[in-house]
Amino acid sequence: MKKALLSIGGYDPSSGAGVVLDAKVFESLGFHGMGLVTAVTAQNTRAVKDCFALSPVLLRSQFEALKEDISIFGIKVGMIASRRLIPVVSEILASAPGIPRVVDPVFKSTSGAWLIEENAVRTYASALVGKATVITPNMAEASLI
Repeated sequence: MKKALLSIGGYDPSSGAGVVLDAKVFESLGFHGMGLVTAVTAQNTRAVKDCFALSPVLLRSQFEALKEDISIFGIKVGMIASRRLIPVVSEILASAPGIPRVVDPVFKSTSGAWLIEENAVRTYASALVGKATVITPNMAEASLI
């Protein structure tokens, strides 16, 4: 069986970003791609129209179910979508210190829509950056951190 990589992020119905795209990339690199969904978006290739964050209980439940029978060899974090999900993602990263953990902050869409509460950026940075093997913000995200 292929080694499994886990993406934590949003669901983009156009498959241009989020856990769907990450799983495709993981598969193209020879891994089994999996995803924990933090939010569901309504979007197309040009703009995010709406975003609905899932509950912390559901995010934790998704992770607990996967780790029951799948060994995870790496984690990539993308869009978290809500301040309420940050502690759960932080716990997930802390539970996996021996594997690579990539944090790719996603605060705004390309079209400018906020994908997390503006006042949650500092909480995001303090809770997750220290638990990452590497962080990969773009210039706009790096300036917010």
